[in-house]
This record gives sequence, structure tokens and C-alpha cells, in this order.
Amino acid sequence: MEARDSINPLKIGDTIPEWLWDLPLEVAGHPAARTKISLQDYRGEKLIILDFWATWCGACIAMMDKTDQLQKANDNTIQIIPITYEPASKVNQFVSRRSQNDSNKNKLFTVYNERILQQIFTHKLLPHYVWISSSGVYLGASNGDQLTQENLSKAIDGTAAFNQKIDYRIPYQKTKGFLQATNGLEDSDVKSYTIFGAYKPGMPPGSQAGKLGNGMSRLTYTNGTLTSLLAMAYSRSDLYFGRNRIKFLTEDSTLYVVPANEAPLKEEWRKRNLFSYERVGKVSVNELREAMQQDLKQYFPALNIEIKHIDHLCWVMKGNTNNPKLRTKGESRKSIVDRDGCSLGNTSLFDLYFFMNFYLYQTSEIPFEWEIEDDYPIDLEFFTDMTDMDAVNGKLEPYGIQFVLERRPVEMVVVTDKKKKGTNDD
Repeated sequence: MEARDSINPLKIGDTIPEWLWDLPLEVAGHPAARTKISLQDYRGEKLIILDFWATWCGACIAMMDKTDQLQKANDNTIQIIPITYEPASKVNQFVSRRSQNDSNKNKLFTVYNERILQQIFTHKLLPHYVWISSSGVYLGASNGDQLTQENLSKAIDGTAAFNQKIDYRIPYQKTKGFLQATNGLEDSDVKSYTIFGAYKPGMPPGSQAGKLGNGMSRLTYTNGTLTSLLAMAYSRSDLYFGRNRIKFLTEDSTLYVVPANEAPLKEEWRKRNLFSYERVGKVSVNELREAMQQDLKQYFPALNIEIKHIDHLCWVMKGNTNNPKLRTKGESRKSIVDRDGCSLGNTSLFDLYFFMNFYLYQTSEIPFEWEIEDDYPIDLEFFTDMTDMDAVNGKLEPYGIQFVLERRPVEMVVVTDKKKKGTNDD
């Protein structure tokens, strides 16, 4: 107990202390129905990788298929242990949803409600992968792109060939704007401003849109790609312009193509192609979006950015909500759509459409169109692999709802190179 009262973070090359091997860890979804495990269970036999994650972390969840495949391929030599600080209630809901998805072959088990390991292996960004050799030495920590068969094989032999994670975070208060009371101005004196900045290492990527206080509205994006900035500027309440509605027809593909695995390449790419933007004013968010559209045209003068209708394949959601099987019982509103299924209660079918388009299919080049009649509040629940459209349509068929692949004119943001002066096309 004394050792735990004076917890110190481990450094690369340190040996795992004895008390940490025996630390009881609460676990959910264990294949042998165990409720507790310890690192001691795997000591001396395997390379141990602690996978720090959270249910809200999209990147963590996206890695689960990869880690499951690596575990199965190296089952005798490695043990990947998912670990989250979140409580049993949240974790059990997540595990339960995954288990109800019949097409989901990898049944997750995870340590939950864990704080001590978080202090021993400190980190600020998720996901976070801690590597412990079979001899009990802390080899370091990495991002998910370093979990390759080559790196695992070398680590099994005691060699840390993976790139160490650069893990730091600049304090950032999402509820406030970039500028705060400077040079004699109080916050209430500021009527409007616009900031366009470069990539800032350690600044968490993300967006904020809405009221800022004092009658001000704001649009903010930190460490975003041009695609992300265009999505913020052009999206409307009825239409989200994500990656599947933004078409780049430019010679320079580095504007929107991220380098694969090499960390140095990624960092150089970030320096050139990630930006931070904020516009604040005493106008509506929609008016800020219109102003942001003009800002982006000014900040990227070599590009033409315009809205066009392009003949394109798209997923059209068709049907109506008059089906008695969909009629809501009027209970409290529920809206959960994730990779493992759909749970809607007393809400619009648009929630399913939105999350399919916004979250699950953003890496696809196929946009979504809404063509549902009589959009009444509904109850709808099913579980399947939501990235498999045939499986989704199979679950929706009894309700008369389908996603139909059609070619039609689709409203898109189109980015092209401006013609140079003096060319024959001018």
C-alpha cells in the first residue's frame, strides 16, 4: 500500500514494480467470465500491450478490429489488454451493444474504472499503447499506427523498434474564444474578429459552433484540414458537407491525402496542411458560416471553391414512417447509432440518416440523400455491422425503409486549381 501511496510514473527502461503486477483490475466481457485480472496473469510469457481507450474515442474504437486481428495472429506471444478509466455502467453498455451485433466477431473484454495505471503510464491523448516486454521492462508507448506485425515481432524479442509517442497537450478551454481581454479591451468590448492560424502541436483537434456569451456567436476549428474547414463553412442544418460531399479536383493531392504510417512524414504534412480558424461576431452561426466561406477563398487564393451539382452515385434513404412497427411508444428520447447498431426511441429517423452519413460513412466517397416521407417520431432498434449496407438494409426491410444506391445530381463543394494567367484557357 505504501508503494501505491507514492505513485511515480515509469520511464522507458524501468522495470515494472512487483506491486503493480499484483494490482487487481476489474474487467468486463472477459472470455472466461472473470471479473478481475492482474498483469501477473501474463507475466514472463508474453509481450504485454496496454491499450488505453474510452467509449467516446472514435480513433480508439476504429483500432479495435486491428488489435483483435493482431491478438489472434500472435496469441501465444502477446497480450493486448484494453483499459479505460470509465465506470462499469458506461463500459457494460458499450460491451453489450458490441455483443448484440451478431456480425461482430471480436468480443471485447476490457479493464474499467482504472486510475492507477493511468498514473503509472501517464498520457494526455487517446488512444495510447504501452509496451511491456516479457521480461517486465517498460519499452515505451506508441500511437496506433505503430502496432504492426514487424514492430510486434521485434518487441517480442525485446527490441523497441516502434516510434515513441509524442504525447503532450496545450491547455485549451473550449468554452472560450482564442482572444481574451488584451491591450485594454474587455471581452464585452469585442464586436467581432477572425483568426486564421497554422498547425499547433499539442492543441487538441476539434470544432466548436454556437453561442459564446455576451450575445456573441462563434465558429472555431483547431488543427483542422482544409476538408474540415470546408465542412464547417458550408454545412447547413439540412445538409452536412463532410468528406463525401467535398470533391478535390486539384493537382496537389497532399491537401487532402494524409501520409500512411511514417511519423516524420505525418508531422511534416501537419505543418503544411493543418490550420486553426476562428470567427466571432454578434450575428447568427449561419451568417458566420457564410463569412467563413469568403474567408477560405481569401486564405487559399490558388483554389476555386464553389458549390456545384454533380452527377454522382449516392445512398438515398427511402420510405416513410407510417409503418405501425415504427410507431413510438412515447417514452423518453433515445438516439444511439454506432458501428454495432441503431437504438432510436421517440425520435426522428433522420438521426439514423445523419449518423450514417456523418460518422459511419465519412471515409466513403458516396454521399447520402434524404427522401423519407412523413417523418413521424419512431422507435427502432437493431444490431448489425453498420458499415455493411446490405446488412443494414436487411434489418430495415421489415419497416419499409431502405438505402438505395442511385446516380443523381448531388450538391457538393468542388475545389479546383485556379487557371494561371497567360494560359491558353484564359
